[in-house]
Amino acid sequence: MAGAFTYFGEQFSYAEEFPAFEYAEFQEALSEDEVDDGRATGVALRLAVACVAEADRGRFRKVSRSNRAQVKDWLAVYRDWTAEVTERPTGEPTDSSDGLDGTPKNSESEPAATVTSLTERAPRPDLALAVARSRAV
Repeated sequence: MAGAFTYFGEQFSYAEEFPAFEYAEFQEALSEDEVDDGRATGVALRLAVACVAEADRGRFRKVSRSNRAQVKDWLAVYRDWTAEVTERPTGEPTDSSDGLDGTPKNSESEPAATVTSLTERAPRPDLALAVARSRAV
């Protein structure tokens, strides 16, 4: 991938390859029973740095330090890198799905078939009742 991004007003190039190891470390840190905030912060920084082209990594760290970057800034670098690679935007995660716009008041579907007649050979009371009900509708 050969893209660029702006971070605290400076231009940086993205890394060529997906930072698989750093991403796995980040997921591992988040999945632990008791998340150690210090470890999670360090792993988030490593993930962001891995998204930056190797030639720009030292400058990226310097800009992060001088601007007192936070985890949200580093995760934005990863999120934007991922969006550019997949060529579609990614949004902030939500706690739940939006669901359907709405359900019509009568969401019951139409019957697939109705019984309109009975054969003369096998009159059955249950079928006669079904025919009577279908004609009443």
